[in-house]
Amino acid sequence: MARFDNAYSRAIAIVKLVLPLVALGLLSTLFLLSRGGQQGEPLPWTEAEMGELAREERLGSPTYATLTEDGAELRLQADKVTPDPDREGVAHGRQLRARLARPDGTILDLEAPEGRLDQGDRSAVLEGGVRITASEGYVATMPGVRLRTNLTHMQSLGPVEADGPAGRIEAGGLTVTAEKGGGRGTVALFTDGVHLIYRPQATEAEAE
Repeated sequence: MARFDNAYSRAIAIVKLVLPLVALGLLSTLFLLSRGGQQGEPLPWTEAEMGELAREERLGSPTYATLTEDGAELRLQADKVTPDPDREGVAHGRQLRARLARPDGTILDLEAPEGRLDQGDRSAVLEGGVRITASEGYVATMPGVRLRTNLTHMQSLGPVEADGPAGRIEAGGLTVTAEKGGGRGTVALFTDGVHLIYRPQATEAEAE
């Protein structure tokens, strides 16, 4: 037992001596590596961009997600968001993307170069040319879109052109809402002079 205790004591003494030396060597290595970089390297921003960052409050790549009162999932994303200096609760975004997923399985994906989110009004506006891709196979374009953030309600701001399995639709406006009476369905209503270019071959191909 005494021999074991002596060996154990010697091992502890060696560890107490070696560990500080190892730690000192690691610190020296880190110090040398930190000095190995080139001093005075330029920052990844230009002076103009630095000034703009100092003047503006900006948030990069934010995401806004909510569940509407009628059970739809709404998600908004932007590459950059800037608060409005004159209106509280309003923010302006660039390169916006939105997704509206309805309980009946309908999904609408929206893209726009710019837009704004108004928390007080519970609305979002996408502008600059909006592209909507629907899960049913339709692709629609329009100048702008207004969305409600608390309900399923999407209204085009201007004329609409849509292409899909049944053909091409041109209309002065488009409104998308939830089915009335508490249903889970989704209703798309084209208004203000609707023109439909019907493609019967699409329906015939589905029937075969």
